[in-house]
Amino acid sequence: MGFLSVLSFAHKLAGERLVPGDAAVDATAGTGADTLFLAKACGPKGRVFAFDIQPQALALTRARLEKEPADSIAGVTLLQASHEDMAAALPADVHGRLGAVMFNLGYLPAEGARWV
Repeated sequence: MGFLSVLSFAHKLAGERLVPGDAAVDATAGTGADTLFLAKACGPKGRVFAFDIQPQALALTRARLEKEPADSIAGVTLLQASHEDMAAALPADVHGRLGAVMFNLGYLPAEGARWV
């Protein structure tokens, strides 16, 4: 019997909670791994909002999402903003109705990040 990594365990917990059509937030988009996970879990009728302060992170996330068939994942809104502005940045209709919010804190390297 093996142990799940912290990230795998977080995905397991969020995946057990989310249902197709949900809205979710990736508070720190990074390379887009959690954004893609949430977009798949919420399905094509769901919505995902991904925050990051780094334009490079949003570009990596966009590239990762573009590899997926658009009709197989939730609509994703990429926001170049800090998660501290989440309440103001999210549309009013999702306030109090999010299926999950994920934080995977980190900061991409200034040069040479090619994680896609």
